[in-house]
Amino acid sequence: MVKGILCDLDGVVYQHQGALPGAVEAIHALQQANVPLAFVTNTTSASSDMLAKKLGQLGVNIPASHIITPVTVARAELEGRGLERIWLLTNPALKSAFDGFVLDKTRPQALVVADLGKDWRYELLNAAFNYLIEHPKVPVISLGLSDFYQGKDQLMLDVGPFARLLTQSSGNPLVVCGKPGRETFHLGARLLNLAPNEVAMVGDDINTDALAAMDAGLTGILVKTGKFRSSQLNGRQSDVILAGLWALPAWLRDQ
Repeated sequence: MVKGILCDLDGVVYQHQGALPGAVEAIHALQQANVPLAFVTNTTSASSDMLAKKLGQLGVNIPASHIITPVTVARAELEGRGLERIWLLTNPALKSAFDGFVLDKTRPQALVVADLGKDWRYELLNAAFNYLIEHPKVPVISLGLSDFYQGKDQLMLDVGPFARLLTQSSGNPLVVCGKPGRETFHLGARLLNLAPNEVAMVGDDINTDALAAMDAGLTGILVKTGKFRSSQLNGRQSDVILAGLWALPAWLRDQ
């Protein structure tokens, strides 16, 4: 039986600057029913504090400590490995999220890769590839591994293809911090003080949200909003498919 919920943000709770229909009301219903709730996102353009503020503006009050981002997992991974010098292949706005680490493009102990959007360039990728070839033990710390996300006007390539390109071409180790990494879902379950089999992950990506959560021992719930496409229904299926987050409270009551 599902007792707690981990929920994606972009494409599930909101899209661009506005809340999706019924999403805020669904969250309020969960909170009123005292359902343990946390959010798990692969966004790298905002910190947990910034996301908590954004949710507050939409009418959702949630502490930043209950918003898990890839940065949360990456910092713990780097500190656990004793790595201090990093090369950030990320949006410049993310630099402050790695305060305490030395930003070093000449002798980094790890490459930290996130979504760069339109700033991905062949020259940058090739420079990173050559460094990895010369330093075969340097890991690529990928902030998530999603293939694409819903942009304003079209689908956009996410960090996954670029992180895999770098590691598959160089042979260097890939460390995934964020979905679909198993540790991210287990971190969420621990945050809710529940066992993985008592938690459901709700998301709009069948692979990095629903199926990855199922592989980690959680219930996977796919919602037909955000970047969902009907083609996602052609292969292995999630435990539950809902029209949107608005339908979650009723499903929980009826399970």
